[in-house]
Amino acid sequence: AIRWWLASDELAYLDLMRQYIQAAALPYRKMANAPLFTGDPVAKLPKDPPCVITGLLVQVYSHAQAKRDYVAGQLGLAQVALLLKAYHAEHGSYPDSPNKLGVLKGKPLPLDPFSGKSFIYRKQGTGFILYSLGTNLKDDGGTPPPKGKADEGDIVIKVTR
Repeated sequence: AIRWWLASDELAYLDLMRQYIQAAALPYRKMANAPLFTGDPVAKLPKDPPCVITGLLVQVYSHAQAKRDYVAGQLGLAQVALLLKAYHAEHGSYPDSPNKLGVLKGKPLPLDPFSGKSFIYRKQGTGFILYSLGTNLKDDGGTPPPKGKADEGDIVIKVTR
């Protein structure tokens, strides 16, 4: 009986991994509302027999694309912010638009992985604010998430001078 239960759990796991692997090539913004990624992933698993092992693992995998794009957003923001600082050092002020920065080592500036567009940039006083939409896929005006709530707010870099 235990072999049958483990085999059933393994089949559920393999089917779920197939779906996650197919979705892995997509940016988070394109798959965030797909049935596979909405709601409680454990609730979608077969109930008879219960998929205990798969249920433990699926909670990690169901957030992988969001975490991947969150880190890609942080890296892209850091690259653009460093270029903005270099521009400031050379010109004495920040540009009106990051488009004036040109290319990043022969490549176009990185895009916000959550919108597929340029990061949002505004000059602010003697500095600037640069941000990504983040995992909630909406513009929160450059408001970072509250502590422990990475799925809310924007991913923000704020430079005061």
